[in-house]
Amino acid sequence: MKDKLEEILNDIEYPVISEYKFSTTRKFRFDYFIDLSNFNSLVPGIGIEYEGINYQNSNYSRHTNTSGFIKDIDKYNLALTLSVPVLRYTFKQLEDPEEVKKQIMTVISNFLNKAS
Repeated sequence: MKDKLEEILNDIEYPVISEYKFSTTRKFRFDYFIDLSNFNSLVPGIGIEYEGINYQNSNYSRHTNTSGFIKDIDKYNLALTLSVPVLRYTFKQLEDPEEVKKQIMTVISNFLNKAS
């Protein structure tokens, strides 16, 4: 399913970096990062995360166990302190790639338009 997200991001007209390390103090990485630093944006970029939740076996997903969930919260909160918004998707959302692309482009547009 992550490859479906990658296909959507390949269609975005802005630079996309995979496994982007966004902090110098922690080893956190975004699955993908849309780099807006060269586009007069209010934010340096947008983090994109694929939440690999397995609904049939949710007990075995790192995103749903207690320590994994806490680390995810720490990661997303740190991103916001660095002015980096994060969009999160599961396989269910990726069933509608046009809607996902529309959301991503809306967020990009909002941060670019407000910076002008």
